Amino acid sequence: MEIITKFAIGQNVWTVVNCRAVCFEIKSIVYDGCTYYGPTRYDLTEESMCFGTKEELLKHVADGN
Repeated sequence: MEIITKFAIGQNVWTVVNCRAVCFEIKSIVYDGCTYYGPTRYDLTEESMCFGTKEELLKHVADGN
């Protein structure tokens, strides 16, 4: 079974944490039915909430998604 991810280890991505835009380097990828990224294997964010740029994140928030 091949799992293809949107981002790779070492890339920086943007997400929202405690109502703030946060950038982190991906150091862990976990697949458990869906893909999760995180700076550690204990602090994970679902792939659908990770964005390649701050502008993509802001557009997602502005669209009300």
